[in-house]
Amino acid sequence: MYSQKFHHGDPLASLASSGESDDGGLAPPPRKKQRTLEATMQQATNGCAQHNGASEGQQASSSHQNGSDLHSENNAVNGETNGDIAPKIIDKTNQDIVRLIGQHLKSIGLNRTADLLMLESGCRLEHPAAAKFRQHVMDGDWAKADIDLNELKPLLEGSPHSLVEMKFLLLEQKYLEYLEDSRALDALHVLRYELTPLKHNTMRVHELSSYMMCSGKEELKESASWDGKGANSRALLMDKLQQYLPPSIMLPPRR
Repeated sequence: MYSQKFHHGDPLASLASSGESDDGGLAPPPRKKQRTLEATMQQATNGCAQHNGASEGQQASSSHQNGSDLHSENNAVNGETNGDIAPKIIDKTNQDIVRLIGQHLKSIGLNRTADLLMLESGCRLEHPAAAKFRQHVMDGDWAKADIDLNELKPLLEGSPHSLVEMKFLLLEQKYLEYLEDSRALDALHVLRYELTPLKHNTMRVHELSSYMMCSGKEELKESASWDGKGANSRALLMDKLQQYLPPSIMLPPRR
């Protein structure tokens, strides 16, 4: 009895009843809602639907992607693809200037800047064989330095005695360092079997032999007017050695 009264007299029940179709299902949506739904579906079909700003994000992403592609294309044109720098083609005069700048940068410790300059300019500060030779001399690796020197032989300037003079300078440093380290037998071996057979600067060989009588390091340094084993004396040795190498192979020091 209560349910019948509610069904026939309650306005809410009437509204619910009017919202049903004749066949017991839900009635179709109003025309306004249907038009909105059709418009939304049409936008989705065209790929232009905007849901919570997603389209704007996609557009921004697309613009960013297009900008990246354009930047990549420009880099490729400029020779900068994958981080590589295309060397410039410059004339001989400018190459020499660039190498002098590179030498100065190295001398004040800006090694990375100098390397980048060489990379971009397409120049090289030193011939690879000369750079290897310098490194072995500064390390005091005399055996490898001698091998490097033989590789440099075709590049030497001046008289045929240039190679002999350079060998002599290397052996002289080697001999003095052995004496400083109290390796008298090794020093004597260098004197007899390496320096003397060169038959070069005999007077200097005799002078070197007299240093065998020095009582210690300080007397040796004073007698030979030598800085002693280390970077300073080896750098001075390199300055002498570079006099026999053309500037195109190794720049003279402090140009």
